[in-house]
Amino acid sequence: MHHDQSGTLAILEIPVHPAWIGHAYDELEQVTTSRVAYVSRLSTGILPRAGLVHQEGDIVHFVVESARRELIEALLSQGPHTDLTNPLAREH
Repeated sequence: MHHDQSGTLAILEIPVHPAWIGHAYDELEQVTTSRVAYVSRLSTGILPRAGLVHQEGDIVHFVVESARRELIEALLSQGPHTDLTNPLAREH
């Protein structure tokens, strides 16, 4: 885990529920209101780009607001929601 000097932001490896396989990282960012910093796929780092899809075995590193860490972990521990107005995604 890496924090900025103020401790406001952190880069975290967060496990993603297998039901997210096949979904674009853009969708994970929208649901969590965080950013995918990079993905480790087959031991290679990949910078996210539009349309990049979560695959089995991907290790995902997010830039998150430190205060929202537990909420984001909770969202990603579940499969995708059909209703993207999830109240956890709107909290700041």
